[in-house]
Amino acid sequence: TPEDAHRYARGEEIPIFPLSNTIFFPNTVLPLNIFEPRYKQMIEDAINSNKFIGMAQPNLQNLQSRKLDLFNIGCVGKIGKYNKTSQGTYLVNLEGVVRFKVIKELETKKIRVGGMVKKNSIKTNDSEIYFVITDFKNELLVSFEGSVPNLFEEGKGVVAEGFLKDKSYLKAVKILAKHDENYMPPEVKEALNAFVANKKASMPDSFT
Repeated sequence: TPEDAHRYARGEEIPIFPLSNTIFFPNTVLPLNIFEPRYKQMIEDAINSNKFIGMAQPNLQNLQSRKLDLFNIGCVGKIGKYNKTSQGTYLVNLEGVVRFKVIKELETKKIRVGGMVKKNSIKTNDSEIYFVITDFKNELLVSFEGSVPNLFEEGKGVVAEGFLKDKSYLKAVKILAKHDENYMPPEVKEALNAFVANKKASMPDSFT
């Protein structure tokens, strides 16, 4: 709509979905199959807010860089019809709204987050590992490129250090998987201790 175009002409912040070999223009509809964990999280966040994401093509000329470079011109899209499949992927129709120019990528301060690796949350591909950190109240999706420590496993304590890309996704640069409470932030350690205490209290002393 004209109102949407005017909003993004003023420099609205948007998440950007990089997709090579794809042309996306205003007033067109682009069907997408979203299966990678971080981009599924992006779609979920957009659905729960204003339904807008940006589409831009990655610049594949600098293949040696660990940081994904994007061309600075893209198109803002609004999520129209969507469906979450039984496999957990998203089928989305993205409706083109207006072209945009990337002014800058927003960097966040490096943070450290601790908790437990949620069971059945670890996923891997050729270069990255994805998992969910939980304190049994909140959850955070984490991605990491590289080798994780030997003690890293589901249901165990972990600390991830990195950059918060949005409210529910952390791009980690370091993973600590020590069974040492000194690696846990105090508030996380308290939450984990409370969970363990409640779990023990709920178990009977003997069975008949």
